[in-house]
Formats: sequence, structure tokens, C-alpha cells
Amino acid sequence: MSDYSSVVASFITPPAITVTKLSRDNYHVWKAQLIPFFRGQGLFEYLDGTTTTPLKYVDFTNPESHVVFVVPNPLYENWLRQDVIILVVLFSTITETILIQVVSHTTSASVCQALKTSFSSQSQAHVIQLCTDLANARKGALSATDYFM
Repeated sequence: MSDYSSVVASFITPPAITVTKLSRDNYHVWKAQLIPFFRGQGLFEYLDGTTTTPLKYVDFTNPESHVVFVVPNPLYENWLRQDVIILVVLFSTITETILIQVVSHTTSASVCQALKTSFSSQSQAHVIQLCTDLANARKGALSATDYFM
């Protein structure tokens, strides 16, 4: 799991890598380029959701007065900074047509899940269309089944 307190300054910026922008036709290529990049950065867990979002606020007890205060959680701030950088990288590698579909998502994990869902349903629809086309294919007066028999 990624360390929330890791230094984000060492992150390779998007211009330092060349990635084919995600379009309607190249999800698997785009994904194959980005997964090794984020794994190499130690950040893939943000994308697949295994790095959980820390609480935004935590209780802090004053050691002298024993009064409990609700304070911003520094782990959340570090997590948020890192996730926003990942979102910038993701958004910079997506065409406008696709970006419109995911721009409302606020975490890198939710963007990745939305893309996965969108492209897997498109892939299933494509397979069904290919099967239908094959079932209806003809060579002259013969169906595909009769032609290959």
C-alpha cells in the first residue's frame, strides 16, 4: 500500500512520458501504457481503490486540558494531494470526447472504475455485434455455416 506521507515531488510529470490518448477505440492500449507507469510510481493502489481514503477530520485530545478537538487529518491532506496529481495525469491522457464522461468524478479510483465500466460494456456490445454479423454473413447464396461445411 502507498505511504500517504510520501513525497509527491518525485512524481514523474505527464510531459515526461508519452501515452496514447484514450479514445473510443484504444482503451486496452491506453491502460497497458498507464498501469506500468503508476505501478512504477507506487501509486497503482490509488487507481484500483485498494488505497482507502483517510478520514478528512480526526479527534485530537489536548494532553493538558483533555479537551477533544476535531482537526484536519494530515493523512487525508497527503492522500488528496497525491490523488489530485494522479487525476491530472489521467485527465491529460484522455481525449475530450472521453473526458466529458468522467470529468465529474472526484477521485482517480472512481475515474478508473467509470472507464472500466464504460469500455467493458462497449466491448461486450462489440462482441455481440460481431456474432450477429457472422451469423448473418453470406457467401453468395450460402450462409457462413453452409459455406464452411
